[in-house]
Amino acid sequence: MQSLSGNEYKKNERILVFDILRIICIAVIIYGHSQFVVLSGINSILYANGHWPLNLYPLGLQGYAVAIMFLVSGAVLEYTYKNINNSQDYLRFIFKRFIRIYPAFWLSLLAAIILFPFLWQSAPLNALIQFSGFTIIVGQTALNPSGWFIGAIFCLYLLFPWISRIVRKYNLSAVIGFCILSWSLRFILSTYCIVPIDIFVRWFPLCTIFEFSVGIYLVQMSLYPKKRNDYPMIRLLADLSFYAFIFHYVIITFIKVYLFPSLFSFDTLLALDSYPGAVTLFYCQMMASVLIISWVMMKADVKFQKWLLERDAVRVFLKN
Repeated sequence: MQSLSGNEYKKNERILVFDILRIICIAVIIYGHSQFVVLSGINSILYANGHWPLNLYPLGLQGYAVAIMFLVSGAVLEYTYKNINNSQDYLRFIFKRFIRIYPAFWLSLLAAIILFPFLWQSAPLNALIQFSGFTIIVGQTALNPSGWFIGAIFCLYLLFPWISRIVRKYNLSAVIGFCILSWSLRFILSTYCIVPIDIFVRWFPLCTIFEFSVGIYLVQMSLYPKKRNDYPMIRLLADLSFYAFIFHYVIITFIKVYLFPSLFSFDTLLALDSYPGAVTLFYCQMMASVLIISWVMMKADVKFQKWLLERDAVRVFLKN
């Protein structure tokens, strides 16, 4: 996922297992948000409702995929950034992380505003909060529900240098400490309903710092497969996966609400009787739309990043 790894994560240095995990996790999440109705029986098992004991993790593949995404993000950052030694290094690091994830996220919000203007008009949504990815804090309706991850991962970016140093100094003891901190907070927040929405537990950085620190620890201890990703198609899918994650919810909702609501209902009835191929065709078209639009947005975002990085002021800032 280019936006979570950065240009410093060069093509000839990319680790295969990280890219594969990224692709699988985001595919699982996207499928979870658009479950194939013909496989409803299997979906009820793979995407079960509820939580593990002590309310630590949501049941089903989607919750695990999110946790692994945090782990992979920590691992890739630790693999990529080894010298953040002063405030200037830190500011450059944060700037690079910011331009990798926020412009694409903002594009998805603009798309949501255009496609669903009533969302913007029906509630006094605070634009600053929407575009920060922190709507979960104030309980506002998110224009793009996937945006909570942007706010969550950026908070962990802000903490990354200190988490990395703590793990490097205390090794496994630090990871265990972060585990106790994260699991305790998840149990308290989820069990006693201090917050009204479950997703806050996944957003709050101290609740996800454990998985993030595990990724950092694995890289520091060299406990990961070292095979580099020399496969162009896997690199492309890994890069595309971030944009698919950011845009899929908006695209899928638009298709179901505006383009094919009647057709989808009709095809569902057919599928329950004798013609599941109609729903299969609709679902494939919907997923193709997600991939095509995400690919276009990726190309636009890459061009914007290139243009921005070529500005003299930005080049001077990043070099000095």
